[in-house]
Amino acid sequence: MRKKSDLRGAQQRTATRLYEHPDTQAVIGMGGGKTAAALTAFVELKEDGYAREMFVLAPKRVVQLVWPAEPRLWEHLCHLKVIHVTGTAAQRLALLKKPADIYCIGVDNTQWFVEWIKTQRAERMAKAVLCIDESSRFKNPRSKRGKALWPVAGQFLSRWLLTGTPRPNGYEDQFMPMKIMTGGRLWGKSFDQWRKRHFYSTDWQGHNWVVQPASVPELVTDINSVSITIALEDMPELPSLNDGPEFIEWVDMPIEIKPVYDKMKRHLVAELKKKSKLVAAANMAVASGKLEQIAQGFLYEELGSHEATRLHDAKMEALLEMIEASGGEPVMVAYTFVEDLVRLQAEFPKLPFYGSGTTDKQAVAHEAAWNDRQIPVLAVHPASVGHGLNLQHGGANLFWYGMTWSAELYDQLLKRIHRPGQTRPCFSRPILMRGTVDELKYDRVRNKISDQAAFQRFINEV
Repeated sequence: MRKKSDLRGAQQRTATRLYEHPDTQAVIGMGGGKTAAALTAFVELKEDGYAREMFVLAPKRVVQLVWPAEPRLWEHLCHLKVIHVTGTAAQRLALLKKPADIYCIGVDNTQWFVEWIKTQRAERMAKAVLCIDESSRFKNPRSKRGKALWPVAGQFLSRWLLTGTPRPNGYEDQFMPMKIMTGGRLWGKSFDQWRKRHFYSTDWQGHNWVVQPASVPELVTDINSVSITIALEDMPELPSLNDGPEFIEWVDMPIEIKPVYDKMKRHLVAELKKKSKLVAAANMAVASGKLEQIAQGFLYEELGSHEATRLHDAKMEALLEMIEASGGEPVMVAYTFVEDLVRLQAEFPKLPFYGSGTTDKQAVAHEAAWNDRQIPVLAVHPASVGHGLNLQHGGANLFWYGMTWSAELYDQLLKRIHRPGQTRPCFSRPILMRGTVDELKYDRVRNKISDQAAFQRFINEV
């Protein structure tokens, strides 16, 4: 278990800023440890008698997995009781009545949360911290959730925003989070009036706005006055390659899909046990293909067909949240099946990709555009970019939407971004479904277990 002294310097500075300033935006790149920093600041406020509890608003997966898990990693935080407020309205209300230090609420329930706040005594909110993790979820100044939250946010002892690096030229996206945090003290309460002062429209309908160059220094100064910004480049203590188990993004199989998976697994294991061990081990990846498909969220209808039936979007939901949390940094997404690419293209029209069907001309163009940081999301099949491409000048984030079986392809894809010329810490983040063949694939490539060992694990799981 980590000690408080193990907090990095950037985390210590962030915790201090959050403790000392009730209205603070912490801008920390992926992997910067903003959750631990915020928890540390809250514990110190609690120990000093200022705070009693904290309410966290964040995306569904963040409140479900990140916040409840983080305190267990730290000696000075492990005593905290964290409740994930979920379920029906009645169930959520019952959970809020249970004693706890931290209540984690999905942003989709913001308006319900606001109505609950209105039923509470002012004295309670005055000793509570409101922490909005991934505050970009409140960037829309017209959204109902933002309009509902800002009038009551001022009741809290502190209002903290946690986010990744803001997108370039994304000043408009900062208005509503700042309004919620400062109650309009920083830029006023009217988005339209503020925008007219600092932006100009590029079309007569007023759909597109561009910041006035003369306003940029003022806006930057304003943001900096209420923010602490810790860029990854400012944290040399971070390892240059972050690809360990702690960077796995775990997802749970939808309950209605689990019987489908379990039945398929029992059938495959029975078939494998009939074969000789060597033959079965060599063909395990082929035999378990159906299980991989189910974990990815689909099933091909026939052998050799690309016609697929969609089963769930658990991994896609996680991927979209991870991309948003990356703060506008270019992201490379590894995929396995043709259907994976089809699903990615449905979310990202005209998505550039390296894979079957990519011409040499397109490959060259993709490399140049990526390294010029002009491609926000690039899909890659490990077998198509394992060697020869230099992609280290673009982004440093590799998200595994689909995991490969090959340790060689895994390592070679990492080396496309983690190589001389890369100036940012690299992150390799697999999206793995618990209790599925995903875990075996990860061990196969990360720990380089043998085919035979993988086979023995597979057949012994049923």
